[in-house]
Amino acid sequence: MKNELESKTFASQTSPTTKKKIDTKTENKCYNEEEVKRELAELGVDVLLPLSPRELQMADAFEAFSHFVLFENAAECQSILEKYMGKCVGALQGGSDSFDIYRVAISLDHDEDHSLPSHSATYELIHAFHSWYPNYANYFTTDSLKLYMLGICAQRGIKKLGNLMFIMSFGPVVGQVRHIDNMVTNVQICLYMSNNCPSTIIYSLEDPIISNTSDLIQHWETKYGEVPNLLSTLLHKKRNFPISKKWYTKYYRHWESIDVELKCFGKLYQTVLRPLALTVQPGTTLVAGGNDVHAGPPTNGPRMFAFAIGVPDDEDVEEENDGEVQYSPVLFHVDLCCILFAIMDYEYGDQKLDHQESKIYLLNILRSLVQEYPKEPFGILLDDERKSIREWLVELVLKVKDKSRMKVLLKMGVQSDDIFFSPDVIRRRQRKKRKPAYK
Repeated sequence: MKNELESKTFASQTSPTTKKKIDTKTENKCYNEEEVKRELAELGVDVLLPLSPRELQMADAFEAFSHFVLFENAAECQSILEKYMGKCVGALQGGSDSFDIYRVAISLDHDEDHSLPSHSATYELIHAFHSWYPNYANYFTTDSLKLYMLGICAQRGIKKLGNLMFIMSFGPVVGQVRHIDNMVTNVQICLYMSNNCPSTIIYSLEDPIISNTSDLIQHWETKYGEVPNLLSTLLHKKRNFPISKKWYTKYYRHWESIDVELKCFGKLYQTVLRPLALTVQPGTTLVAGGNDVHAGPPTNGPRMFAFAIGVPDDEDVEEENDGEVQYSPVLFHVDLCCILFAIMDYEYGDQKLDHQESKIYLLNILRSLVQEYPKEPFGILLDDERKSIREWLVELVLKVKDKSRMKVLLKMGVQSDDIFFSPDVIRRRQRKKRKPAYK
């Protein structure tokens, strides 16, 4: 499974675009705006408005630029993006049959004259905008964009930006599956640029918090029934298991240990109480925590915003947590299953009779998570190295309501030597099968 760069996780950034028809039923229900703001504040999410004359001037520039890109000169701007696709431009999960969600990298480095590299989509978009509206050239630049984001986020102690980008779509999109980007202790900054822009959905979750294996076991027992003895024992004993140090789990080396990953991604297992979102005006900035559960919203028209990682003062050590490792509930659980299946097979081989009960329990949880998004093609987020699990997961999604086929698929997942195992394990097993027996 591969995300935007090289990590093997939920690809909310440069993975292939999810293409499907718009579903008129959205997750985002209507709540009173003040109530939404209050709940967001309780979650530690700030919604910041432009107030100073300079901020209001920049907000006007954001609206003008987004209108130019999405409406006035949409065809030319789209052709610019397509020219750079696969380079500084990618397509995010959550697009529709007709419209991609574009991710346009904004370089944090400059040439000696402090201008943007001329071989970038951002340069061409802004250059085209300045050509049409030269008065904005005096104060709308990527530097002024960065200064705006840093200035409006100053109260959060943000001193540096990372992973800066424009995110835009030119028409209706279905929205994203809820997910977490790993950026703790950094924060995520969303600066909305288009008029009447649907904000990022932040999810209010049911307590208690899940941040380690003990919490997870308790949650599973409450929601799915008693955890099998072997699985419970394995989770307790292997909570700090060094994932990258063992050959049968090193494929998941972006995991440090199960407990470390649950500290960031455990929230994905918690039940959603409410999706919280607003419709905001240009210049509005949302600042959320580094592991809040969120998603790009479904939209009925074009949308544009700027996104960045905010690095707090004295937190340079955390710059590597730039949100490139991402997970949705389904894909996080898939990787957890793969890790646990391997540990069972290679460290608990003397308890083979207990494997089936633990594995079927894990896969029933996966089935439950898939049911939340019965039309989501999760399989496209798994790369060719994981063909077996990709094909199995695709069919699971398609047949999730077919009880008889579901039994067959779950049995297949439990008994297979390759579906829930990493490419490293599969290759070693294949070599062992091919090795001639000595007489």
